[in-house]
Amino acid sequence: MGYVIHHKKNSKKLQDESEKLENEVRRIDGRVERARNNGEIPEADVLQWIKSANEMNIDVVAFIGKGENKLCFNWCPNIYWRYWIGKVSKEKTDRVISLKDEGEKFMTLEVAHHVHHMKFGYNFSQGYEDFDSRAKIFKEIMKALEDPCVKMIGVYGAGGVGKTTMVVEVGKLAERNGLFDDVAMATISQTLDEKIVKEKLASQLGLTLNGNAGQLYRRLNNGKKNLVILDDVWENFNFADIEIPITNGNMGCTVVITSRKKGFCQMIRMPEASTKEILIGVLEEPEAWTLFKKTAGISIHSDIPSEAKEVCDKCGGLPVAIRAVAAALKGKGKHAWKDALRQLKNYKLKEIAGIDPDLFISLKWSYDRLEPKDARSCFLLCSLFPEDAEISIDDLVRYSVGMRLLDQNLNIFDEVRNRVLAMVDVLNQSCLLLDGTNENVVKMHDVIRDVAITIAEEKKGYLVKHVIKKWPEKDTYEHYSAISLRFTTNIQEPPDVLECTKLHTLVLKCRDSSPTNVKNSFFNGMENNLEILDLSEMPLKSSPSLLLRLVKLRMLCLNGLSRDIALLGRLKNLEILSLHGIEELAPEIRELTSLRLLDLENCTNLRVIPPNVISKLTQLEELYISDTFDQWEVEGTDQQRENASLLELNSLTLLKTLKVHMPRSMGLPKLTRFSISIGENIKYKENYFSTRILKLSGISIENKFRDVLEKVEVLYLNKLPGLKKVLLHDRDGGGFLELRHLEVTECNDVECLLGMPARRLKIQPQSLPGSFSNLRELHVRNCGFKCLFSLSIARVLARLTHLEIENCEDMEEIVGNEGQENDEEIIFLQLKIMTLRNIPKLRSFLSNNSNTPQPLFCGKVCFL
Repeated sequence: MGYVIHHKKNSKKLQDESEKLENEVRRIDGRVERARNNGEIPEADVLQWIKSANEMNIDVVAFIGKGENKLCFNWCPNIYWRYWIGKVSKEKTDRVISLKDEGEKFMTLEVAHHVHHMKFGYNFSQGYEDFDSRAKIFKEIMKALEDPCVKMIGVYGAGGVGKTTMVVEVGKLAERNGLFDDVAMATISQTLDEKIVKEKLASQLGLTLNGNAGQLYRRLNNGKKNLVILDDVWENFNFADIEIPITNGNMGCTVVITSRKKGFCQMIRMPEASTKEILIGVLEEPEAWTLFKKTAGISIHSDIPSEAKEVCDKCGGLPVAIRAVAAALKGKGKHAWKDALRQLKNYKLKEIAGIDPDLFISLKWSYDRLEPKDARSCFLLCSLFPEDAEISIDDLVRYSVGMRLLDQNLNIFDEVRNRVLAMVDVLNQSCLLLDGTNENVVKMHDVIRDVAITIAEEKKGYLVKHVIKKWPEKDTYEHYSAISLRFTTNIQEPPDVLECTKLHTLVLKCRDSSPTNVKNSFFNGMENNLEILDLSEMPLKSSPSLLLRLVKLRMLCLNGLSRDIALLGRLKNLEILSLHGIEELAPEIRELTSLRLLDLENCTNLRVIPPNVISKLTQLEELYISDTFDQWEVEGTDQQRENASLLELNSLTLLKTLKVHMPRSMGLPKLTRFSISIGENIKYKENYFSTRILKLSGISIENKFRDVLEKVEVLYLNKLPGLKKVLLHDRDGGGFLELRHLEVTECNDVECLLGMPARRLKIQPQSLPGSFSNLRELHVRNCGFKCLFSLSIARVLARLTHLEIENCEDMEEIVGNEGQENDEEIIFLQLKIMTLRNIPKLRSFLSNNSNTPQPLFCGKVCFL
């Protein structure tokens, strides 16, 4: 009866405790938000508590409202209902108090942790030359950055003059000298894409955007000194759209803008004293000649061709043109120089908006000199991609296969990839392509791309129109062989019939994610010519039935296909199929017996891969499956299977590239490229690019992994029993020759991570030939090792740049010396970052086999 008598009291206490919990949530959530604004990563248990507390408060509000509605007729009390209110109120109150007590501890603990965010650094500024004219401009920019009154700097000049290279070097020096706490850079291009720009800036600031408005603004306005570089600005825009604090309330953010136009700073309503514009002109004649000679390999000891100076002058003092022409003539004989001068003089001028005529002539001449032919094809292929994009080598390979673009004797994907990489090297050496942020991407200078688009239209019949709002006018595109259109909004009024009878490649992409409706007649007349259709960024509202007449298709990329996917099984010539956003793979896909590449990596909600589909695709060379898919079933049971078995992979005898998550371990085919996770599906911070990644979590290790372990470049190990079987202990000969990045968490069954402890050594300690010699980064967290690596291993870690050890409470030394007295120094030649956190028993970096106290770093450990 207590619940009946005290139902009002219990209900009131529940409301009071719920209010206290709500206040606690507000305080902790505020701490989390402030941590996010400072680029920190919230702890998982804190986020889970906030979620649970919010759900509890919502539940309480709903419960109280329900109870009040039921008890409104006080003249007719409901005994049962009062009992229920009293009882449930008490139970919920206990849960609320428990959550509140749990939350109170977070007020005294850290709610987030710092992350080593991607520091500012762009690889494509290679070849920066510190000429007098450039040094003067460089110093002028740096001086403006040091002025606290200047909040915006505009760097302007002609295309190809070196604006991007200059500001990249400025950003590097500003961060290195501590002038700014953080530096971030993004490219704007001809039309601003707010989402992409914000994500680019946020990633460099260690910030993960979660969709909340103002996140980036608060991070840039957190009182620290932040520098934002916005490259290649064409039109005026509102800084509020990309959350950059530049006017009212700016607490330390400075912006540098590059543009081909003067006057952007004046367009923004700021005091004149807070802005500065700086012109970068062409190189002065002696500087241009110096750069030309250096690029062409002309030294004081070599004969200078009489035409060389005049050829250099034809480049107009523009670094992009000078490098391209000089690289093409490097090592050539006198007749080549004479011919080059003649052609440069006689080239037909081509008017391109914003491009100096001398620049077009120089780059066009450089293109014409490219050898072999495949290099020219690869160069023009790059023009189909967006301005300032990082172009994936994988995309170049897929398009090359689909278009039959390269040497016709190339039969398999690995051969095509090697050819593409070789051609990329040719273009890079010819100064027509730039390095990207990792080895799997390249960039094309915006000026060079403008020239490439013009050449591709003339030579190959390519039409490239990006950042457009509506379909091109009729009779302006029908004669092209390849079309790449990128729309800023949903396509307005696509034609009923495309009428492109010569078209072999069609790329349609749209920033608007809403489906586009095209009629079934859209592809009429293209049955015998269209080979590549890329709609990966343009979801179709229509049924895929409109594709069935495209019987010559070799490459198909589709997004958001929700129905009739089975119809794709009729496209018998398909060799490359990439699907985005599907939940079920149709059984009819097994009929695509010519398929060589299947990409389901962007199908994060995939839940069904029917049995005997993968095993029938025996021509597959590359298979990509989202690591969120874990519904693999076991063969040999009595139950009828609804999903594929991992054993089906054994039927793919041609498979060389595999991306997959495996809940259970199994034997793997011999692969050249892989990204495989086995065991628990744990998310890692994948900030290290590689084509050979292996993640092992919570599983026992067997010899079946030996082949991939020999080739692995990035290795994640988590909660691994039998760790000694994975690393060096039980191996004969050198191992892990290719390993570059190693991350180990919650592993405890060995005393020493790399190498044997002294008491187990049976032979004279020595480093195995090449073992771990390519290791760049090593991260160890929450492990029970007593030492990290043996002395013999430490001596071969010449390339180690980043060492992080955290929460290893049993670790006593970093390097164990294997019981041998040795006066030889350990030299870490390239170690730049070392983080040691929460290692309470750490006595020294290097053990000296004595119990006497010693400094953390003794004279035997050197860092250069």
